[in-house]
Amino acid sequence: MKRLIAAASAVTHAAGQRRVGRHTYPIDPRDDLRALLGFDAVSGKSLAGRPVSVVISRSNSCARPLPMAMMHLSALLRELVLWTSAQFNLIDLPDPLCTGSSIMPQKKNPDVPELVRRQDRPVYGAFDGTLS
Repeated sequence: MKRLIAAASAVTHAAGQRRVGRHTYPIDPRDDLRALLGFDAVSGKSLAGRPVSVVISRSNSCARPLPMAMMHLSALLRELVLWTSAQFNLIDLPDPLCTGSSIMPQKKNPDVPELVRRQDRPVYGAFDGTLS
């Protein structure tokens, strides 16, 4: 969570990144844009700022912890499915997390852990897309 919060604050301070040149109108649309996009602040100097793509690709960015969290969640749910199997039968999941079989209605299939466990691949794909 610390990485996600740090990355969110780094991205929300990226408002105001623009070219060095200025216009002659006595307005500053950066503050309006900041409010519209929900950023915390406007950066002071455009040359000192970093593009959002650089922020995302850093190790403490918001994109990196999500695949790691999904990897750990997938591994945990894989163990949970194994522990609920007939071979081990160590855990009995509650009924809202399971479905019955059409052939054996007394059997409880851990469908929710199975479905969540399989969602790590799209997260990996989205993370790979942010890096490229």
